[in-house]
Amino acid sequence: MKYLLDVNALIAAIWTDHAHHPAVDAWIKGMKLASLDHAISHPAAAVIA
Repeated sequence: MKYLLDVNALIAAIWTDHAHHPAVDAWIKGMKLASLDHAISHPAAAVIA
């Protein structure tokens, strides 16, 4: 399963002083994330049901 992160999770992931950074960072390390390259090369897979 792949995940598409919302803006809040992305901010917490890159802002190391964010209150939720440790939790989001740990969660991301264990996940397969959707990438822009994948969405462009597989447009049907980018549709979120």
